[in-house]
Amino acid sequence: MKRVYSICVCSLFRNSENNVDTYFANILRLRRKNVRLSFVLIEGDSSDNTYGKIESYIKKVPRLILKKIDKRTIVYGSVANPVRLKALSELANDAIVTALSFKPDYILWLESDILYDYDILERLIQKNKDLIAPLVLRKGSDKFYDIWAFRSGNKINENNKRRDRGWLPRGCFTIEYPYHECFNPDKPFEVDSCGSVLLIKSKVVIEGARFSKKESIVGFCKSAKKHGFSVWVDPTTKVYHPNTKTIKLITTFIKREIKIRLVDWT
Repeated sequence: MKRVYSICVCSLFRNSENNVDTYFANILRLRRKNVRLSFVLIEGDSSDNTYGKIESYIKKVPRLILKKIDKRTIVYGSVANPVRLKALSELANDAIVTALSFKPDYILWLESDILYDYDILERLIQKNKDLIAPLVLRKGSDKFYDIWAFRSGNKINENNKRRDRGWLPRGCFTIEYPYHECFNPDKPFEVDSCGSVLLIKSKVVIEGARFSKKESIVGFCKSAKKHGFSVWVDPTTKVYHPNTKTIKLITTFIKREIKIRLVDWT
């Protein structure tokens, strides 16, 4: 008999009313006989009905904790904005600590708009790492998406120079393949930090790893390493950040998919 893994999914939402159905239609496909899902979802500062939309799923999806935490911050375009990072980190820490109430084997940190294949959990669990991420690419391309969070080493790569913001932090992955000198396309490789989607053994959070106010998810990886854990990337598992065209296409099928996926939820 296969072991049953308890996995708590943590996601943050803001002004995502139109994306909530997509989120649940996708996440419900991760269910397997050997995977028991729970959820900690936090919404804050939305000017639309994001909270109400998520709330409508509480009676349909068991083991779901929904929190509303408003930080009263404006929307900043850059992920590196210190005000935004501080707010995100505080919400993220609340989510991962709350997740421990479900006593999960793993915590899945999942950005709410990411697209993924539905065997992602099995693939990442199989690698048996303290903290592991898939590659995060732009949908429809091989261009790396989360270059701010994925880092290794101290080298500055000239391909990461931006006209509007100067240099990205040292060690960042680049947009174009092969992304980084540490990159191995065939097997998991160790990094200093990663982002967007992280499968985290619960002991990493129990031992005290936390998102940092200045570096958010990068800070979480650094914190995990300080506590003696390792950070990995599985290049054979890929997830995608959608473009506008992709979102419109997915939305066409959402209502039908949700009806199917909510049947026999246990």
